[in-house]
Parts: sequence; C-alpha cells; structure tokens
Amino acid sequence: MILKNIILFPDSDEYWKRQEEVGLVREQTPFICKYLELNLKNLKFNTSGFNIVNFSGASSPKKVHTLLQSLVVPVKFDLTECLATPLEERTEYYLALIESGLRRVEDASLLPKDLMLGWLDDFRRAGCKTVWTHKERTFREHGIKCQLNAELSINGFDLHLNIYKKNNLVFSKIIHSGSSSIFTYPYFLGDVKLSADSIMVCDKLGKLIFDLPLSSI
Repeated sequence: MILKNIILFPDSDEYWKRQEEVGLVREQTPFICKYLELNLKNLKFNTSGFNIVNFSGASSPKKVHTLLQSLVVPVKFDLTECLATPLEERTEYYLALIESGLRRVEDASLLPKDLMLGWLDDFRRAGCKTVWTHKERTFREHGIKCQLNAELSINGFDLHLNIYKKNNLVFSKIIHSGSSSIFTYPYFLGDVKLSADSIMVCDKLGKLIFDLPLSSI
C-alpha cells in the first residue's frame, strides 16, 4: 500500500467534549500535512498495510500502532496549551508535534522518517506555507494558458487563478479564500473551463466559483 495521507488531530476520545476547539486545530494543521503529502506523492513509499499516518495528540500518548488503514502515532499534546500559544508561534508548535511523532517511530521500514524530517526543514525555509499547481489548462484557440494554484497556511486556504499569454502573465487573482480544513478546501479544487465568451472556474461539484470575460484579457 502506498503512503498518501498525513493528519495531525487531537485525540478524539480524550477531547470529545471540546469539539469546537478540536475543530479549530483540525482546521489549522492541514497546511503542514499537505506539504508532506506532496513530497510523498513523488516518493511512492510502500507500507505494510496503511496509507494514512495519524499523529494523534493526547495527554498520555500510547504506543505507535496500526488501526484499519492508518498508522496511529500518539504525540504528547495539551489542547489548552495549544490554543494558548500565540498564532504566530503555533506553526512551530505543530511542527514540533509531528517531529516528536516521527522520532517515536523506531522501525525505519514503517516510514521514511528521516526524509520527512528533512521536508519539515524545507517547509520552514519555504516560509511555512504549502503552494502547488492544482490544474493547468491550455486553450490554444485563444492563445492562453490558465493555472489554478492552491496555497495553504495557518491562516487558511487561497485559490489563485493565473492566466498567461505567450508566457507572459496577463491576469492573476485570488478567486477564493476560506477554511483550510480537509473537510472544506478540497471541494474548491475543481477545474478551469472555457465557454463561448469567458473563462470559468468551477468547484468539484461543477458550481461556478469565478468567471472572467475573454474580452478583458
């Protein structure tokens, strides 16, 4: 099985009475996890029966174990302390949780943990945000290339539309900003389409997010 997904969530059993606060942490952590996932996509790391690593924050971490298709890596975590950490320091707080979890995995065959620790250093050098090109479309009849670029940070999710003519950037705009929750932002990673007179960006369900008249470019 190929390792694909990384999550960092507070332990649901321990913090089940604090769902609103748990939801805030779940919304803030995907920007780091996505960076690791993009690197894992290129690596294609084979595991022994799981495709998700769940760094599970708990006050008394138990042993690393597998559950269904997940490798559960408990990490020392206090929800009150986390939320009391200033937002500008919380990125390092979350990074430290993942790093401590990776170091808990003693079996090197389970995870490419040294590579992953290196990727976290790269993430810091990249400004602690994750940026990738989600979709690229070329419409030769109009001589344009459109890119949908996604950006995740601790502050949320932005979807950028860039349009090029003859390799020159002629249009650039953030066309959607919102939550970085894994239960929300992926729905906005849709497609770029061309109508008779406009460029349209739609979400995964086909709902229009943004349109731009061709005459304006």
